[in-house]
Amino acid sequence: MNLRSEAGGNPVGPDYFLVNPSNTFSMGPVATVRRFLSRVLGKKEYPVYETCAVCGERVYLPFHCEYCNKYYCDKHRLPFDHDCKNIGQWKRKPK
Repeated sequence: MNLRSEAGGNPVGPDYFLVNPSNTFSMGPVATVRRFLSRVLGKKEYPVYETCAVCGERVYLPFHCEYCNKYYCDKHRLPFDHDCKNIGQWKRKPK
């Protein structure tokens, strides 16, 4: 694999045209590979840090509610804890 240098001195790899070049080198190699693979494989990227939609607490590895599509802390993770607008779907879900 032959790496060329960009005008700014950053190495240019084989995935240069598949990701945004301005983000490629500022994210780091691991994040760049993850983003590239998630785009190729079609997997959704989940945030590592997010703010709880109820209390506003900044949370590491937040809970994602599949019924209202928002992120919550561990205290508000269940639909009845955050007054989910689609709690009816959650109640009808087979156990």
